Amino acid sequence: MPSAKTGNAIVSISSDRRGQRSVVFADGTKLSLSGNAFTEMPLYVGKNVSPLEMRKLRSFLAREKLLNYALRLVSSREFSFKEMRGKLLAKSGDPVLVKEVLFDVREEGFLDDAAFAADYAASKASQLYGKERIVQTLRFEKGISPEIIAKLPFPEEAEHARSFLGTLERKMASFPLRRRKTKAAMTLRRRGFDEATVAMALASVKEDSAAVANALKKEAAKASRRYEKKYNGYDLRQKCFAYLHAKGFASAEIEAILEEML
Repeated sequence: MPSAKTGNAIVSISSDRRGQRSVVFADGTKLSLSGNAFTEMPLYVGKNVSPLEMRKLRSFLAREKLLNYALRLVSSREFSFKEMRGKLLAKSGDPVLVKEVLFDVREEGFLDDAAFAADYAASKASQLYGKERIVQTLRFEKGISPEIIAKLPFPEEAEHARSFLGTLERKMASFPLRRRKTKAAMTLRRRGFDEATVAMALASVKEDSAAVANALKKEAAKASRRYEKKYNGYDLRQKCFAYLHAKGFASAEIEAILEEML
C-alpha cells in the first residue's frame, strides 16, 4: 500500500481512441486524464505520485473539467459575467476554482459584459421591449454595471412603442377610446416604455366609431340577458349602465342604447 513517504505507485496506463489516458494506482484509484492533464507532470508505470502531486493533479483535472464546461456554455450563447459565475458555482461550488476559470474564460475573450449588454439590448429592442425593462433586466438579472448600461443607445424607442401599439390596436379595435387608451398605456408600461414615450404613442390612438357602436350593442344585449332574470325597470337599467360603464363606454352612448333597448 502507498504511504505518505513513498506515494501512490502507478500500476498501469492505457489510452482510448479519443486520447484519454486511464491511470490506475496501487490503492485502486483510477483517474481519466486528457492529453493536457497527462502532460501536466511526468507519469509512467512505477512512478510514485506523492500526496502533494496527487492534489495538484486532481486540482488540474477539476479546473480543466470546469473550464470545458464553461466553454461549452459560451459556444451555445452569450453570457454575462454574473450569469457565468452562477452557472460555474452551481456546477462546482468551489469559489476559488470558479474565480480561476472565470479569469481564463474572460482572458480568452468569451466574457465581455459591454458586448453582451449591447447585443442583449439590441435583441430585446427588436422584439419591441422598452428601454426601462431592458435596463432593469441587464442591471439586476444579468449583473451589468451602471457604467456600461449608461452607454447603451436606444435610438428607436418611440418607433418601437408605436409598432407594439399597432399590434394592440388590432386586438382592441372594438374597445371604446377610454378603455383602449387605459389598457394600451398599462401594456406599454409593462413592456418597459417610459411615461413620455407611452404618451407620445397614445396620441395617435383614434376611435373606430362603427366598431365601438357594434360592440356596445353586443355588450348591452349581454348585460340585459345577465340581469333581466333578477331585475326589471329602473333597477335593470342601472345594472346594465354600470356594467357598460365599467367596460369603458361613454355615458351618453350607454344612455342612448339603453333607451333603444329598454
